[in-house]
Amino acid sequence: MIATQRLFLRPLRQEDATQRYLDWFSGPASERIRSSDLMKETDDLRRYIAERQARKDVLFLGIFERSSGEHIGNLKYEPISEKELVATMGVFIGESSARGRGIAGEAIQAANSWLKDHRGIRKIVLGVETDNVAAIRAYQKIGFSFKECGEISSSASTRSMILII
Repeated sequence: MIATQRLFLRPLRQEDATQRYLDWFSGPASERIRSSDLMKETDDLRRYIAERQARKDVLFLGIFERSSGEHIGNLKYEPISEKELVATMGVFIGESSARGRGIAGEAIQAANSWLKDHRGIRKIVLGVETDNVAAIRAYQKIGFSFKECGEISSSASTRSMILII
């Protein structure tokens, strides 16, 4: 488990696949999540979580509020290459009440530090939609910058951001 002042992060478990979690995929923010169209039932979520649990090149974390224990989002590194010291990251704050409060940045910084200390990762790559100005600003605030780092999406509206940790 990874703890911050307001959050704790832990690997997702199949029992985390609740109806509330599933409901995140019917909201407007889910349009930016590639796998959201696959999530129609909690069983789909359970399968997705189980598949990631079984892989050594994936770290799939739930983001939970420390005060309430409420599951508010996810942070996923997939794939992780310890040989190349790089991980590709995605984050989703599902609970709308948790957005705009710096939750994603706090979770990302803590998880990135853990990856550096425990798995030797030195570079984090993520894709961000060019029109998602709030996300770009938030990622830049915690040290990400636009770099040419290879194709992580076939979409022309997605740019790569990178962080050296």
